[in-house]
Amino acid sequence: MSRLFENIGHHTLFEESQTLGKIGFRVSGHSDARSQIPIHWKLTSLGDDRKGEITILPNIRDVYGDIGFKAFDRIIPTQISYSPATKMWSKHVEFHENFAVRFNATSGGSIFRDGMAEIKYNHAFGRLHAGVDLEIPLDRTIKSDISAQAKLDFDNYFVAANLPKIASTQVPEIKAGYEDKYFSAIVHSDDLKKFDFAVTKGTDANTLIGVKADLADNYKIGFEHVLSDSSELKLGVTNKDLLDIQYVKQFPGITATFAAQCSKFITTGQPQDVKVGLGLELDI
Repeated sequence: MSRLFENIGHHTLFEESQTLGKIGFRVSGHSDARSQIPIHWKLTSLGDDRKGEITILPNIRDVYGDIGFKAFDRIIPTQISYSPATKMWSKHVEFHENFAVRFNATSGGSIFRDGMAEIKYNHAFGRLHAGVDLEIPLDRTIKSDISAQAKLDFDNYFVAANLPKIASTQVPEIKAGYEDKYFSAIVHSDDLKKFDFAVTKGTDANTLIGVKADLADNYKIGFEHVLSDSSELKLGVTNKDLLDIQYVKQFPGITATFAAQCSKFITTGQPQDVKVGLGLELDI
């Protein structure tokens, strides 16, 4: 499950492409839509660690029949992944949109390396909404490694906090500001000493622009646009003349990603420190 704090704002608008400096591939597929237990699988070296994933989407009623309780008429997404680099197996079971459990094991080693319970809770007090996101270790580190995130939202104005480890985090990571469907203005701090500010605006359903700056006079302008030919263009430029480009093109069953980064191009017209990346995703 994606976490509450990370879902605030459009931070990916200002990040460089995960494909940059790499040549990667991703192959994915799925079972027939009429299967009793639908299956999706993926093999990837694109933008992240090399790994294989399989997601099983069983509906309890379809598998075991009508048990007589509406609560059991639900899909329980179960994802199993393996990373050759770490030799780690991971199983993630999402029992509910607000509750999931993850177990990790090591190939040729411990059957149970560690585990994690993921719990979310949301409640509305009129126009005020409160949300809590917890990650609770299922091993001896439970006292020291519980992670918590919280958010208070009132008519799109919000304040949120992130404590990676409740027991040892003295100053939480903070986000505060305003966010709706098309506009956001957010201040962020890791330690309440250094701050950055991000403002984004969706000019239409297909275009997003924004600027992010800190108190050290560093800033970056981001632009993202979905084109009419099933492609997407993303641009970013900093005040230090660092240019990021990402272009994603979708074909039937294929998605191609090109990423590039260079410096000094705008001020001199001659790109320096050029890095490129290429990714190809096949859906078979």
